[in-house]
Formats: sequence, C-alpha cells, structure tokens
Amino acid sequence: LQAADMVKIAYNSCIQNRGLYKKEPVVIKSLLKGHGIHSWPLVRTSSSNYLSILNSTGLYPLLNVEVKRTKSSWTRNTLVVSAASPHVLPWTDWQGHGISKKKRDNIKKAYRKFIKNVILLVHPKRPNAETIAANIMNFEESLAKLDEMWFKRIAGFWTEPTLEIKDMQKYLSRKFPLFLLLSNQFKRVNVTLRSNQLVTVENRYHVNAILECIQKTDSNLLQNYMGWMLILDYIKTAGGRLQEHWQTFKKEANFSLEDEKEWKELCLDALVTEETTMYAPAAYLYLEKYFPPDEKKRAFLMVSFIVGALADLIENNNWMDRKAMVKALARLKRGEIQNWL
Repeated sequence: LQAADMVKIAYNSCIQNRGLYKKEPVVIKSLLKGHGIHSWPLVRTSSSNYLSILNSTGLYPLLNVEVKRTKSSWTRNTLVVSAASPHVLPWTDWQGHGISKKKRDNIKKAYRKFIKNVILLVHPKRPNAETIAANIMNFEESLAKLDEMWFKRIAGFWTEPTLEIKDMQKYLSRKFPLFLLLSNQFKRVNVTLRSNQLVTVENRYHVNAILECIQKTDSNLLQNYMGWMLILDYIKTAGGRLQEHWQTFKKEANFSLEDEKEWKELCLDALVTEETTMYAPAAYLYLEKYFPPDEKKRAFLMVSFIVGALADLIENNNWMDRKAMVKALARLKRGEIQNWL
C-alpha cells in the first residue's frame, strides 16, 4: 500500500468521519504482517511452535517490557518484565460491574459475534469462523483468569529480585527463553542485548502462569489470538467496517469500559500509527496537492498535533540523555519526523 493510499484511508475514516473504503481487508492484513502474522486467522495445522510465533510477533500483548533507567550508569539500565493482562472484558470482575449471569452470557455472545464478523471481513469465505471466534474468546477468558495470580503473593514484605537475564531464565516456566526472544526484539531497533543485562520480573507467579499457558496452547490458536489483540489495538480509530463492528458490539452487549474520546484525540491516535503514515513525505505532498483548502487546514492541524505530541515525548522522558534529546528536537523542527520515529 502506498503512503498516499494510507492518507486517503486516514482522511476518510477520521478527518471526514466517513468510514467505508474498499481496501480495508488489505490494510488489516498489512497491519498484521507488520507484526509478523502473515495469515489470520489460521485454519490449517501449522508447523510453528509458540517460540517461532513469539519470535515473529514479540511478547506484547502477553507481556510488557519496559526499560528502567539506572541513575548511576545508563549502561546498567534494568529491563522490567510484567504481565500485560491481555484481555478486553473484565472476565474476573463481573460482579464489580453489577453484571448478572444473564447479562454476562449476552456480552459473551455479542463478543463472539464481534470476533466472527472481523474474521469474515478479512476473509469472507473463511470456514469455521464461528468456531475460531469461540476459541479466541475462550482463550482470552482463560488468560484473564490468571489475573487472580496478583493476589497470591506471599504474605508480608515482597520484593522481586533483579538478576542477569541468563540467570533469571532459571526461574521462569520451563526455563522460558526470555533472552532469545528479547534479543530478537531489540535487534529490530538496532540494540544488542547482552546476557548480563539486568532484568526484573514483576510478580513471577503471574508471569509464569501466563508462560505456562502459552507453552501448552495450540500454535494456531496462539497466533489467532495474538492477531486479534493487535486488531483490537487498532480498531477504535480504524474507521470502516471495523469500527462499525466495534460499535455494534458495544450496542448489542450494552457494555463498555472505555471513556469516549474527542475526535481530535482519536485522529491523533490513528495518525501516529505505522499503519497511517501521515508523517511520511509522500503523504505530506499528497495533502498539499489534492486536499481542498479547508480540509487541508484540518489535516495539517492533525500533523501539528503529532509534532507537538512527539516534542512532549522527547522533552518529558527518563530514558533519553540530554545530548540525544537536543538532537531529536532539532530533527523534529527540521521536519524529519519520520526519521525520528
């Protein structure tokens, strides 16, 4: 897909608030391929195992990985690994939302239909879409129930040890190859991870429960679930039929935990993703040449929001040293937004 096509999609679905476009399945497939998922959903038996899938997709949305800066020396920064609670519905907290069993069943029915509709949007003739949707939903529910592990800490004072990553693997489920997977992820941003890198795993009970669940799961189901989570990250600002299905689910389930955003915030969310390259030079030229004056003004206003958000990110973080910060801000002012990203 060309940058100009991406801009037209972002424009139609966001700035004009007009959602439908012909290449929507292509955009969704492109989104998934960018995260290492080349076919979704899988229906045939795959030769892949959980390691090859996670090597392609990365650990998110199953685990979060953050860099905690060490004040004494930037070379001794600590990686913090934690469970990401990868689910949409509050599967273990229905009572807290005043939800009866009847209403819960209705929400699950609407959610299963929601997943099925998205599958058929991407692949209209995909067989067993109903079964695939049910399996994804059930797997999500099983992962959500692991959140209860947060409450199973040892009573009293509890701290998680900080160890070198090669030593931490001994304490993970079936010696989960954390170093291998993270090394490959860091290589994508030209960072070499060393085996003596310090790492903290927050609440290993919870993380190990997730890792054990992953290791026991059918590889097709794991990949289908990972793809679904990526689509959900994108769906709220995607426009098109994806957003129609999202709104239908919320209406049929009569249930939503999210706070409504203003259109400006939604557009910003949509336009700063790698899928809608509003900041690319080709997209910029497309805006200049083809947008009518009033619409061009609104589109460039979106670009200014992006620049402002990036400047705020650069100036307010605890991981970038002063020299790198000055350099990044200078590049931003020169219009080299895409290079900085």
